Amino acid sequence: MVAPVLQNTLAIFDSATDSYGPVQNITASAAALNSNGSNLAVIVSSPSIPGGNQVTLYDSQFNVLATYQLNADIVPTDLIFSRDDSMLYVLTLGGFLAALNATDLSFAGALPNPGTGGGADYPPDIDETDMIFSPGIGLRSVIFTDASAPCALGVEEPYITSLNPPQGTLNSPSPIVLSAVGGITTSSQVYFGAPPGSPQATPGTNLTDSPPTSIQVTPPSATQAGAVDVTVTNSDGSLGIVFDGFSFGSNVLAVTPTSGPATGGTAVTVYGYGFDFDQSQIQVTVGGKAAAVTYAFPGPPLSPFPFPMDTLRFTVPPGSSGPADIVVTTPVGSATVSSGFHYLQNVQTFPVSSTLSEVVYDQSRQRLYTSDSNTNKVYVFDLPTQNYLAPITVGNSPQCLAITPDFTTLAVANEADSSVSIVDLTGVVATRTVSLANLTGLPQQCGPPLPFAVATTSANLAVIGLSCTSVTEGEYVVLNLATQAIGCGTSEGCAAMLTAYPQALSYALEVTATPDGNNIFVSNGGLDGLWNVTADTFTSQPSGVGLLQYPPAVLTAAAADGNIYAQYYVVDNPYLYQFSFMQDVDYLQTGINDVHSLPGEKLHASGALLYFPQNNGFDIYDSHHGHIARRIIVPLQVSSTFDALAIDQTGSQVFLITSTGLTIVNIADLPLSVGSVTPAQGPAGGGVAVRIRGSGFESGATVMFGTAGATVSFVDSSTLQVTTPALSVGANRITVVNPDGTQYALDDAFNAN
Repeated sequence: MVAPVLQNTLAIFDSATDSYGPVQNITASAAALNSNGSNLAVIVSSPSIPGGNQVTLYDSQFNVLATYQLNADIVPTDLIFSRDDSMLYVLTLGGFLAALNATDLSFAGALPNPGTGGGADYPPDIDETDMIFSPGIGLRSVIFTDASAPCALGVEEPYITSLNPPQGTLNSPSPIVLSAVGGITTSSQVYFGAPPGSPQATPGTNLTDSPPTSIQVTPPSATQAGAVDVTVTNSDGSLGIVFDGFSFGSNVLAVTPTSGPATGGTAVTVYGYGFDFDQSQIQVTVGGKAAAVTYAFPGPPLSPFPFPMDTLRFTVPPGSSGPADIVVTTPVGSATVSSGFHYLQNVQTFPVSSTLSEVVYDQSRQRLYTSDSNTNKVYVFDLPTQNYLAPITVGNSPQCLAITPDFTTLAVANEADSSVSIVDLTGVVATRTVSLANLTGLPQQCGPPLPFAVATTSANLAVIGLSCTSVTEGEYVVLNLATQAIGCGTSEGCAAMLTAYPQALSYALEVTATPDGNNIFVSNGGLDGLWNVTADTFTSQPSGVGLLQYPPAVLTAAAADGNIYAQYYVVDNPYLYQFSFMQDVDYLQTGINDVHSLPGEKLHASGALLYFPQNNGFDIYDSHHGHIARRIIVPLQVSSTFDALAIDQTGSQVFLITSTGLTIVNIADLPLSVGSVTPAQGPAGGGVAVRIRGSGFESGATVMFGTAGATVSFVDSSTLQVTTPALSVGANRITVVNPDGTQYALDDAFNAN
């Protein structure tokens, strides 16, 4: 059962009977149901209530069973019943929660709780042990509160505001001052790290109290650098906690960006602890060379934030291609980020036009093709000679490009005249242009259809996404590149694909293909589909993104191995079930939180990495783990266009459309990752030949199945051939370790049977 809150209306919905009970008009800021829906508790706020707030308990028919008034100093935010329905917990903004007996709302006690609850959008939860999980400050943290033993809290609860200084050395830290709004007493104790009740509790020494607002204390020594909680306790049982309030030495949490040109000049931000000093007191080296510190701020980059994290910026010096250690040194110690910055092999820009729409890579000829919507041409760039060749004239305002798997034909979608140009790359046949302007069966009031997305198949067909100019609808069409006929012919899989997207409500119909043309991935944001051209089958699943209403652009990708597909930071397996989503802490601005991302995502051939262009470079994500693996900055602005990025078959060469033309980035070292394991199961006795596909593999890499080592044969940087050892029955983690010590683990990657 659930209790929907709609403005000032409450009702209990019974999913078993698919019906609502009585509807009651109640001004409630939060509500909670017990396990069987027999009792409903709400927070009622009204000027007529003494103190302004009360908790009211109703039965399922909205008969009042009990009330509990809160005093004026307490602002309730949320409610939750215990799993056994014996207690009702009231979360507040006052740093504690009240425990009420769930039968009559009599007061049972209180508990310190710095969480706030989150309202209807982010409610708390509770387990069978009465551990409450509630949102912290700014919804950027989760608070764990053991509510199993509520008690009478004292009146001297410390409200802590700051520690000065908030850091010290590992050994023999200097005295610090803990300041509070109030609650400091002559009996206050201060603990660093583990909670006061645990065997690992470590108290501070040499306490000098100045009630009620401050206390001086000497932190204990520590065995390792990092931030710890600071807890103040009073004899009446009250306490206050500063989360990560004190840092032993300096500690780095995150670095961004993590890669840039070997010429230096990249501006890097470091987030961590122990940097609360003037920038003149902080030294940074990258690869052993001094970096210029430009900014030091004793606080996080956004507010509100639950932890007193510090922010530091520096400019990278010139260096050699490959990984380099970052070392940050402060008066309280040094912090080293092993391989914290990766210098690119090189970055080259070749001016041609500022109006390019898409770039595609021709592996067979080592060429790039780029469409220019202003000149109605496709520019041809020869990679071995690093020169532009004679451009190809096509239709009006070319945008999207696709090369056939046999590298003989280039399909070009021309937006302005609703056509597709078919370019013979062998030079035997002249370019042909097929008009799509007078297609039948388009959505009503479509207007001239705009072909914007093209993918080619191993059957020499082009799947084209059309966008209507007059309504926010679109449609897929299929063009035979040899005969110029429109339609699927005898293909049942193709016909099923077109049936699945009849006059789609989205005008951004995505389509992309594996390089061999055997798999066509289509999506309108609400439905993902996969046409297996070889088997001539079509399968679909609801999308993990939601209905797309973006302007036409490339927001899908397919791995060459056909094992992974992506759409706007969501990654699917070959059955189109979502298994990963790209995200990190919000201050790094990754995934859907990235306000600088541009269209043009691509997948590494193995599916291990997802590339996503940004306005000043591109990000590389780990497809399985969902975290950013590398943020790469380039000197020029990346263009906000239909498709700003392409990669070669190794993933180490990236082609960008930038403000002056084409920029080519050669990455010296790709992140270590695993994309697929084939086969993914076999006898527990071992001896199974397994191919591991991924990125960043080095000669001499070792592979562990669980804790057992496998026999490894290095094929290339994307492929390892291994023979499994004897294993325990069940799922096993695979860990790849490079000779330099970097490692990557993929859980449940091989099932021994």
